[in-house]
Amino acid sequence: MEYNVTIKNINNYNYDKKLSRNSLSKTKTNNFKSGEINGSTWSDYMKHSINNQLQCNLTVEKANKILTEETREIQFNPTSQYNSLAEGDKIALAHLVKAGKILNDVFVKQEHERGFEFRDELKRKSDLGDIQAQKTYELYKIFNGIEDERKERTYLFKNIKLADGRNLYPKDIKPKELIDFLKANPHKIEEILSNNTVVKRINNSFEGIPYQIEYKKEYEAAAKELLEAAKTSTNKEFNEYLHLQAKAMLSTDPEDAYKADVAWIKLADTPLEFTITRECYDDKFTGKILEDKELSQIISEKGLDANSKDMIGIRVGIVDRKASKELADYKNHMKNFSKFLPFANTYEQSVDKIDPAIGSKQTLVDVDLVYMGGESGASRPGAVLAQNLPNSDKLAAKRGAGNRNVFHKDMRKSFDPEIRKRFLNELIDENQRHLYSDEADHLFTIGHELTHSLGPMKTAQGLDKKTSLGDWGDAVEEAKADLGSILMADYFVKIGKYSPKQMDEIMLTWAAGLLSQEPPSKSQAHGVRRVAQYNYMRGCGAITFDVGGKLKINPEKFVVAANSMLTEIIKLQLNGDVNSADEFFNKWFVWTAEQEYASKILKSMKPKIYKKFNPILADKITQ
Repeated sequence: MEYNVTIKNINNYNYDKKLSRNSLSKTKTNNFKSGEINGSTWSDYMKHSINNQLQCNLTVEKANKILTEETREIQFNPTSQYNSLAEGDKIALAHLVKAGKILNDVFVKQEHERGFEFRDELKRKSDLGDIQAQKTYELYKIFNGIEDERKERTYLFKNIKLADGRNLYPKDIKPKELIDFLKANPHKIEEILSNNTVVKRINNSFEGIPYQIEYKKEYEAAAKELLEAAKTSTNKEFNEYLHLQAKAMLSTDPEDAYKADVAWIKLADTPLEFTITRECYDDKFTGKILEDKELSQIISEKGLDANSKDMIGIRVGIVDRKASKELADYKNHMKNFSKFLPFANTYEQSVDKIDPAIGSKQTLVDVDLVYMGGESGASRPGAVLAQNLPNSDKLAAKRGAGNRNVFHKDMRKSFDPEIRKRFLNELIDENQRHLYSDEADHLFTIGHELTHSLGPMKTAQGLDKKTSLGDWGDAVEEAKADLGSILMADYFVKIGKYSPKQMDEIMLTWAAGLLSQEPPSKSQAHGVRRVAQYNYMRGCGAITFDVGGKLKINPEKFVVAANSMLTEIIKLQLNGDVNSADEFFNKWFVWTAEQEYASKILKSMKPKIYKKFNPILADKITQ
């Protein structure tokens, strides 16, 4: 099951008997000024605690350098598209943005137990004229939180860091403690390791509280906005989806979440887009639990589900219907292409699973963004070009309902042409520079997102393919999508959809993108796959690049090398063995001399790596 509470509606859930909110918020606070904390002193305690903890880590000069030299603003202001909407859709769009802003608060709660207090105190000090607080508050809004995700982390506050399990596990929990508990209480595994529960320590036990309960206030308020939007939106199918999504937010029945996902997947030719993304990349704790072989064996033998925790993301946009129609043809090729993936005849793929009630769907839409919030709105420093959802741990994916690919026009246009020109001149072979293409990058991104729908859904033992690989799970999946996109482009050349020139452009553009400005941390999935892919492709002779030289691709070896690496990647997913993943990445995830050479050149160009989202239209229509 995706959720592991059998109740049908949160109103039937006796929360007070399970645990009380007051006891949760005050657990392990010990004493405050020599006395037990009670309701009347709790506010004083929080103020005292925040004043002691909330010390800005960055100097004004350092924060200002990031804001002025490393940050690029991306404006979400599709005015002409908005003006072309029907009046009812304009009203609906405002309600969708309001829902998104409410759900952003859920993300703040998911990240840190005092996220709200930290944010509000920063704003208070900013309003009082504290320059350091003002600069830090601007960075907070860019990060959508208290730190970024680079290898050399930028922490906004002294002595405050995000936990591996964020605020979805007890902050003092250690992996061994939870592993031992779950081995002794296997009946609690699905509740605790659900993608949709917050784990609380209650006495000597642990409880998994459904998001619908933990974030009841925000979910109810957001659901109300969705229902208001459905009153005026002009598209019947979209309105049905909004009703189902609102219901799913007020229910812990997994069937309600499934129905909402299916309705969203099937949307076609709608004027508006609203998505609660539910990605799991930020949870670095669950994977450590599943590295335990004995526990994984229990999960496998009992046929249980164990997944990383979802972080809430929100996307609101206006659909470019013309561009979306041009994307529609890709879904017709998914089934045939899936047969060419390594080991394809040994595992079940999402395109192999068909829900007889709805059939299999794959929709693709291009969107002008209006608002991005939560995990989707956290620029640390990356910004997502597109998303393929729902993920494989969701019930809709397990039943073969299909996927929806949403592409973000605003993101793929956010580059500096002068830096682009310098990059090509200084790092790419002069005889291949002409192959670098924005259109090729878009075609590659399409293939990347589509490949997320393909490949093994589980390990060969039936376990979650991501969490079984520990810290490497996300990087393996992103590498699979990248390499599958190269093979898909080659497939499209063979059937006449792409020209050989387009294939060359895709290969060169992707290879150029493997050069990084700085060595990534192990937790940066895209950074890890870039370094590993660069080394693998160079080792196969598909890429040539040396210190003092220029990067060049060898088209004759490129597809063969990509297929070879993809074979190893899918083998890792099927085996689900973290030790094999360690061995693979210890070999290929290595920062080399020529990568350092490219890094210094890239840094000298002073690219603006952070993206500041400015939702101009969203703020205007919700004033």
